Amino acid sequence: MSKLVLSMPTSTSPSTSTPTKICKYFKALFIYILTFITPTIASPNELTNFNQDLMTMLIAEQLAGITWSTIDKGHITIGSAGFSHLGELTPMKNTSKVHVGSVTKVLLSIGVLRLVSENKLALNTKITTLLPALAIKNPWQASAPITVKHLLEHTAGLDNIRMWQLLNTSVTPTSPLTNAFQTKNQSLLTVRSKPGSQYSYSNMGYTLLGMIIEEVVQQNYETYLDENLLKPLGMSDSTFLFTAQTGAYQDNELAMGYLENKVEQMAIPLSLRPAGQFTTTALDMAKFSRFLLGNGQNKGREFINNDLMELLAYPSGTDAANAGLTIGHGLALAGRDRHGILSLCHPGTTFGYRAYFCISPQQKKSFFYAINTDNDSANYEQFNIAFIDKLTLKKTPKSTVSVERFNFSEMEGMYVDAPNNMAQFTWLDLVFNFKYITWQDNHLLLRSLQNKNRKLHPLSNHSFRAADRNIASHVLVKTDNNEVLLSDGLHTYKKYPFIKLLFLWLSLVAGLIALVSILFFGLYKLIRKRFNQQNLLFWPFINIISLSVPIFAFSQQHFLQFGDITFASTSLAIVTGLIPLSTIIPTILNYRKKRSLNVSILQYLTVIVLLQWWLVLFYWDMLPAIFWS
Repeated sequence: MSKLVLSMPTSTSPSTSTPTKICKYFKALFIYILTFITPTIASPNELTNFNQDLMTMLIAEQLAGITWSTIDKGHITIGSAGFSHLGELTPMKNTSKVHVGSVTKVLLSIGVLRLVSENKLALNTKITTLLPALAIKNPWQASAPITVKHLLEHTAGLDNIRMWQLLNTSVTPTSPLTNAFQTKNQSLLTVRSKPGSQYSYSNMGYTLLGMIIEEVVQQNYETYLDENLLKPLGMSDSTFLFTAQTGAYQDNELAMGYLENKVEQMAIPLSLRPAGQFTTTALDMAKFSRFLLGNGQNKGREFINNDLMELLAYPSGTDAANAGLTIGHGLALAGRDRHGILSLCHPGTTFGYRAYFCISPQQKKSFFYAINTDNDSANYEQFNIAFIDKLTLKKTPKSTVSVERFNFSEMEGMYVDAPNNMAQFTWLDLVFNFKYITWQDNHLLLRSLQNKNRKLHPLSNHSFRAADRNIASHVLVKTDNNEVLLSDGLHTYKKYPFIKLLFLWLSLVAGLIALVSILFFGLYKLIRKRFNQQNLLFWPFINIISLSVPIFAFSQQHFLQFGDITFASTSLAIVTGLIPLSTIIPTILNYRKKRSLNVSILQYLTVIVLLQWWLVLFYWDMLPAIFWS
C-alpha cells in the first residue's frame, strides 16, 4: 500500500525563539488581512512552502483556489490552497470536490478499455454497427469505417463541437445522449479526414463512446462506470453523474466555479457530457494515477489488458505515427514534451474550472490539480512548471540536430489546418489562423498571427525538433496523392494556395471598408435629412443598423443561451439572412431607374464590394448566422 502523506498545518517548534514566533504571528495576521482584501489567496491551513508558492500564483492570476495531488514513487501527497467559495470565504480543502472538464475523457476511455478487456467490446468494432441510427457521412466508409479505436484516439475525422451543443439551457442532467445529435443539419456527423489518418480533437466523438457504452451494457453510462470503474478503483468520492452546488443535484463538498473577474459559475448540465462531466477529489485522482502507474493492475489482478495499457498514450496508425513521430494521442492520453519533460497528460476545461492530469510511468510519478476558476487571461502553465519542479522529474535528453545540410525550400508557403477543429468556423481559421513557413539558416521557421515564431530544426530528412522541445516534434507526411503535410501529432498543416488566401483577405478588407462607408454615408444623410428608401444605399444601411437589435438582445441574455432559439438568435439569423437581399434587390431596381435617381458609380461599387463579401461568407456557411443547429 502506498504511503499517504496528508497535508497538515505547520506548527511552531517549542524551541522556536520568541522573536521568530512574533514574526510568524505577524505573517499570519498579514495573510488573514490580505484574505479579505484579495479573496483569492490560500486557506489558513497552509501546509508547505509549495502551497505558499501556489498561493502566490493564485493571487497573481486572480484565481479562487486549487486542490492537488502528486505521486512520487508510491507516496501520495495531497494539498489545497485558496478558496472553494469566495463569497463565503470557505477555504479549499483536501476533500473538496471539483469538476475536471476534458480530463473526464481519460477516465471514460479506461471504462471503454475495461469493456474491451472483458471481451464485451473490440477496438476494431465499427460504430455504424453499434449505433446504426446515426446519420454519419463517411466518404471513406468502404475502405476506412470509423471504429471504437478511432473515437478513443480522436482520429475518427469528426467535428469537435457545435455552439448549440456547448451553450444550451434546454439540456438536463438526464437528457438522452442522442439529443446531442438530433438536428436538421445533416452535415453534423460528416467525416472530414480519412478515419485513422489524422488526429482531430472531438468532443462529439467521446459522446459517441458514452452512447456505445450504454448500447453494450444496456444501462446509462454514468451509473455503469460509477459501479464498474470507480468503485473497484476505490474512487468513492468521484462520480460521472451530474453534481451541482445547489438544487436537486447538490453536493456540499463541490467547490464553486468562477469565470473571469471572480464571477460565480454554477455547474450546468452538458449536452456532450461523456466528454466533460466528472466530479472528483485530489485523493481519488491520486488513486487513479496509481492504478495507471501500476500498469492497469487492481488489487494484484489485471483490470485493463496489458496490450491496451501500452497503447494508452502511443499514437498508432496515423500518418504522423507511420512517418516516425512518437508524440501524439493514444487510447487515453497524449504524449507531452514540455519544459524538458516527456509525460503523458490531458488538460481539462469546463465552465468555472481548469484541470490538468499528468503521469510519468518510467519515473513512477504523477500530478493532478484542479483550479475552480476558468480565466482565459490567466497563466495556468506556471502551475505545470511548479508541479514538475516539485516532483523533480528528470529531463529528457535533447535529440541532436542533424549536421547534414538539408534544403526544404520547396516547403515554403502558406499552411492551414487540415482539417480545422470546428467546421463551422473554417473561414475564420483560414483568414486568421494560417501558418507561414520559410526555410532559413538550415531550419524551418513557422510563423502565425496567433503564436510566436517557432524554429524547427531538422533531425533527419523528414522529422524536426522545435527549439523549445527535446525530441522530434514535427514530421513531414506524404499522402497517397503525393501531397506533403506537416504534422506535430496533434495538428496537421497542409500547403494552401497563396492566391486563395489573398482573395479571402482582400474580400474581408474590401467588405469591411464598404460596410463602414455605407454606415457613415447613411448617418451623414440622416443628419442632413436627405436619406430615403429610393437611395441605393438606404436598405443596406438599414440592414447594417438592424444588426444592433440582436447584438443588444444577446447582451441582455445569459451567455449559456447562445445556442438556444431565442429572440436574440432568431433576429440574428433573420438580419444576416436578409443581407444579400438588401443589396441585390435595391441595386437591380436602382439600375433600372439610374437616370432619374442619379446614382453614382461609387455607390454601385460600394454595394457590389459589400455583396461579394456577403457571398463569400455564405459560401463558407458563416451566413446566415445560425447557432442552434
